[in-house]
Amino acid sequence: MNATSQTRINYLSVIGVCTPMIGLTGTVTGMMGAFENLGSSGIGDPSGLAAAIGEVLIATASGLFSAIPAFMFFYVLRNKLQAAMHALQEEVMALFRKMP
Repeated sequence: MNATSQTRINYLSVIGVCTPMIGLTGTVTGMMGAFENLGSSGIGDPSGLAAAIGEVLIATASGLFSAIPAFMFFYVLRNKLQAAMHALQEEVMALFRKMP
């Protein structure tokens, strides 16, 4: 049970690590589009630049909104599992101490 539970809990850590990278990828591609727009139309058209920067912010925020809860759940569940394993270990040790 411990290995299976630990493996499942570790998936949350993987999600917490990978989602900001996906958000960062969206940020980089959005900034590339923003600078491309700036290069083609110049500074005279701020609406196109604002739209591209809005896309960048959405990509960044979506990565963070996914990663932060995943990390929170990972640490909470990992600590609960470790506490349960520690309590089980103490119980087993107490049983062994009572044996003749």
